[in-house]
Amino acid sequence: MRTNKSDIRTLAKKNKSVIRILLFIMIASYFSISESAAITQMYKIGFRLIALIWCFLLYQKNINKGMVTSYIYKESLALWLYLGYILLAFASFMWITEGPERSAKVSYSVLQWNMTIQSLIFVYYYYKLILQHNFFYKKHPINLIKISAQVMGTICLILLIGSLVAPNMFYRSMRGGIETRLGGYLMNPNELGMLASMGASLALLEVLKGKQKWEFSFWLSLSVLALFLTTSRSSVIGFFIIVMLILKNRASLKIKIAAFILAGIAVPFVLQYVIFKSGNIEEVFSMTGRIPFWSALLNEGIVKEPFLGFGFQRIYYTDRFVSLNTYAGHMTHNTFLQVLLNLGFIGFLLVVLQMIFVFRGIIKSRNQELKDFFLAMIIPLFINSFTEFGIFGQSNYAVFFYQLLIFIVVQHYNPKFNHMEKLKVTLFYKQNPISI
Repeated sequence: MRTNKSDIRTLAKKNKSVIRILLFIMIASYFSISESAAITQMYKIGFRLIALIWCFLLYQKNINKGMVTSYIYKESLALWLYLGYILLAFASFMWITEGPERSAKVSYSVLQWNMTIQSLIFVYYYYKLILQHNFFYKKHPINLIKISAQVMGTICLILLIGSLVAPNMFYRSMRGGIETRLGGYLMNPNELGMLASMGASLALLEVLKGKQKWEFSFWLSLSVLALFLTTSRSSVIGFFIIVMLILKNRASLKIKIAAFILAGIAVPFVLQYVIFKSGNIEEVFSMTGRIPFWSALLNEGIVKEPFLGFGFQRIYYTDRFVSLNTYAGHMTHNTFLQVLLNLGFIGFLLVVLQMIFVFRGIIKSRNQELKDFFLAMIIPLFINSFTEFGIFGQSNYAVFFYQLLIFIVVQHYNPKFNHMEKLKVTLFYKQNPISI
């Protein structure tokens, strides 16, 4: 029985809708829905497990239809070195400090490692699902820039509506109530700022293409509003950097002039309410006041375990690093320093080499759409990595998005089928002749 054109469109639309929903679930799974740590952990693990199982089942269902899984891997060292980092993190469970609290210390590291692995396996199947879709539904492809802008914009919309309905839940009061930041205790405002800046950058790319201009102007406006309401300095700075890079090569002179005028109007407000909020000029110039903490970590921490560190997502022998020269803390707020303390110089070297191969892969890529997606994502991720959890830090969606960027660089669909694969593809095309 042959499938008509409308049936093909319906099948592709359903597949695309599920892929969009899966991305939404994964991002939403990083929210903290309760003050209870146990309930929050159950929610996070449960939501990610649902996304992973759903993704795997859809992928297998497509295979059973004849949508052959054939892939080639480029810059594979980017993936192998990341797996090496994961294996070293697993091995570090053996040298987490002994003592009466050892089981608690190991269980925390194990939990963080499991969540990192869970998102990695999800991304492995998720990106395969996208490649599979784009090969077999060529006339109805998935554009990562579009679906990501839509999903991130939707999350910003939900939070903005929530902030009007329940401000106590969706806003976080800081500095004795002087400062309020969007995100509340559902999401760290800096993490939300990173998400909003990525969503706004991706929406801007679509606006400049001129297709579905009004839809993506809507998502752009929502994401920018959410970004400024988080008052995240690093995310706002990252967004301005991306806008300059995007407009430099893609915008007409008229758009550049308009953007320059808007930036001129916005800068005084950004400086007053975001960059130098609450008059904290000293804090801004000292990297949010963390330089003394970072100095103490280097001078008093890493020298004690220089080669293999203190164990995955741990920065000292005890639960918190304590020094006479700075405040106490359980994380570094810098993903590269976090790796150095977690896994020592060996782990640090692994991640540096891994990032070099990721960047080399995207530079060599001839796919401009993937390059644009990578640019809009990597700058907020890197800036976040210098001030928050980051791409190698405790489980957050910076880790998830960086894993996705790795597979974008490494994994590609291979249209050169063997004999058995050709038979399966022939079966699919016989059932879906319009999709060719």
